[in-house]
Parts: sequence; structure tokens; C-alpha cells
Amino acid sequence: MLDGQMIQFSLVLTKGLPIPLPCFPIIFYNNSPGNVKYIDVSPWPATVYACTEEAVFRSTDFGTTWSNIYSSGEHFTSVVAISEESAIITRGGYDAGEKVYLYNVNSGTTNISNNLPNIPTWISAYSTNNLTGEIYIGTDLGVYKSNFPYSTWSLFGTNIVNLPVVDLAIYPNHSIIRAATYGRGLFQSDITCQNVSFLTEANDPNYGTPGYQYNQASSTIYAERKVQGSNGNVVYKAGDAVFLTNGFLATQGNTVIVKTADCGVD
Repeated sequence: MLDGQMIQFSLVLTKGLPIPLPCFPIIFYNNSPGNVKYIDVSPWPATVYACTEEAVFRSTDFGTTWSNIYSSGEHFTSVVAISEESAIITRGGYDAGEKVYLYNVNSGTTNISNNLPNIPTWISAYSTNNLTGEIYIGTDLGVYKSNFPYSTWSLFGTNIVNLPVVDLAIYPNHSIIRAATYGRGLFQSDITCQNVSFLTEANDPNYGTPGYQYNQASSTIYAERKVQGSNGNVVYKAGDAVFLTNGFLATQGNTVIVKTADCGVD
């Protein structure tokens, strides 16, 4: 249930699509043996994340050199970049309370599994559709969602429950999430916009973080955030109005686009 409406996944591809995780020898970290389970490029292409079953790695020079950023446990299944400095890490297996982690280059790795059931998690997707930084997780039993500060999780969508979800993709400018299942096809669902969004330093998970961010609301956005660093590309889109309030700052080298349009319409 979201904004009073039941969000329902619809099948958009009927032919079964078993999607195995990529697996190939890892040669980029101290010649250590292992299998790469997932690799993702951040909004800044120089920064790349990758994981094996036993560890998670980060490169800031297009993959020339790598550092081990997390290796507590095993069964890592994906690492998805939120920004140049942050990523979401997922784990498979059946270790209770060890499912999803949020990595930040400054604060390290934080376990945000909380009330997720004890089932394997395969993939994550991140959306600023409602400005609060939503995380979606593909598991053995459908898709779960959590909003910043990620203290609780809830099952997202219908028609896809009890299906293993092995990949997720979000199209923020069209308010759509798509989920690939193991052997049961591809599903999609709308992501409903909030009516009015207030974005401040205190509630902004991307505060001061560079990279691409797409933010929208069905009626109004009030933003007093700071777009710092360089090469930031921030979009604010609201149905009626966008207010850049006292405290808003965009430093040199960043791009901020403000426009009015309905949710799901460019």
C-alpha cells in the first residue's frame, strides 16, 4: 500500500528468463583467485564497485587498482553504486540479520538488514523518486523496500510475491521499477510520487554527494540542500512548483535542472 493505492506488478515478458549471475576469474586484486559475482560503475565512471563471494571491492581509477572495502562474512551477491562514495551490498545465504549493508567511504559499512526475513537477497536498486532515498531489494520471495534512514523493510508490490528476483532496474524519470525473476519472466510496477517533498540537510541521504540524482514530486518540492563537489547532475521535477529555499547551494562544476511536469512525464 503506497499513498492509498495498491502497487501491482504486471508481467511484461511472458517467456521465462533464467538469468544466472555473471561469474569469471578475478584478476584485478593482488592476483587473488575468486569469482566476480557483480560489478557496477558509479555515476562517476572512474569509481567502480565489484564483489566476489567473499569480499567487496572499490576502484577509483577505472579499475586499475582496487581496495577491499568489506569482507566480513560470505555469500555476497551484488554491490550497487548509489554515488561515487556510497553503495548497497547484498548477501545470499541464511545468516539471519546479515542481508543488506550500506557502504560509505567516510562512515564505512552499516548493516541495514533490520526486519528483513531470513532469505537470500540478490540485488538492490536505489531511487530518489520521493527524495528520501528509497532502496529496493530483490530476494528469493519478491521485492522489499525501505526509505531513509532504512530502519524497517516492507514487501513491495503484488503478483510477484514468492518469486526469486535476481535483477532490478529503476527508470526514475518515468516512475517505473522493473524486476527480473528466475524462470518466471520480467515484471514492472509504478513508483508513486509523494505529493509534497521537503528536502533538507537533515533528511537528504545524498547531502553533499556528487553524481546523478533525479528527484520528483506530484505537487511541490522544497529544497534547501547543497550540491557540492563537481560533476553533480541534479534534477528537480514537480507537478506544480519547485522552491529552492534559504540554504540551497550549488557550487561550480555542478548542474541543477528544475522543471515542472507530472510524475512519469519528462
